[in-house]
Amino acid sequence: MKLLYIGTVCDQIKYKEMLSNTKKSPSIASMVFEECFIDGLHMHNTNVQIYSFPMIPSISKSRVWGWGKKHHTLKGYTVDLFPTINIIGLKQISRLLSSYYMIKKWLKKNRDAECAVLIYSLCPFAVPNIVKLCKRFHKKCFVIVPDLPTNMFMNHKLSLIKKALVKPYLSISFKYQSGFCGYIYLTEAMKDVI
Repeated sequence: MKLLYIGTVCDQIKYKEMLSNTKKSPSIASMVFEECFIDGLHMHNTNVQIYSFPMIPSISKSRVWGWGKKHHTLKGYTVDLFPTINIIGLKQISRLLSSYYMIKKWLKKNRDAECAVLIYSLCPFAVPNIVKLCKRFHKKCFVIVPDLPTNMFMNHKLSLIKKALVKPYLSISFKYQSGFCGYIYLTEAMKDVI
């Protein structure tokens, strides 16, 4: 079984290098959880390709304008970062496009293999691509649900631009959240909502 894992996880040293040019560092709780999950996959010799969208603040809180094709290794696995333009609005669009291209390429390459796609969180830029492409290629897709979509952007200090984008951005998650073949919840109560 081959697995495409999509999340925020990446090598801690590389991540700290990227964060060195930011004013505010995001929480690394998700990366710690994901790294433990990747450890478990590694212990079971799972064939995994990792695509990552690291949590780097947008250009208003960072001097990182973006990145192209980048990859490194983690626990013996290759981690490819989604190419990203790190400007609010363009960040989500660039990740939508790069995730579509990269997921489609992986599914095409593994068309005849037994494989599945697993994503960490109902991430709005990747969820439609995963659901649609897995359906097209007759592959299963799963999601780890660490938090409900309604709680994803609860920061009250959001700029006016971000506040305006949150509702349409989250509506994408709501539209496609029932399109997965299976769910991994962190609490049992989540299954009543999603």
